[in-house]
Amino acid sequence: MTHFRHERYDEAREQLSVWLREGMIQSPEHRLEGIENVGKAFADLFAGENFGKTIVAL
Repeated sequence: MTHFRHERYDEAREQLSVWLREGMIQSPEHRLEGIENVGKAFADLFAGENFGKTIVAL
C-alpha cells in the first residue's frame, strides 16, 4: 500500500482479509522441497523464474 488514502488502511486490510479467506484472491507460491534447493530458489529470484512467494520447505 502507499500513503494515499491512509485513513482507509484498516478498512482495506479487513476487506482484503475477507476476500483471501473466501478464496476470491489467492497468493501464488513457488514451492521447492529440501535444503538442496535453497541455492536454486535464490538464483530463481534474480533470474525472474519465480512467481508469487518463494518457499523452500525443509
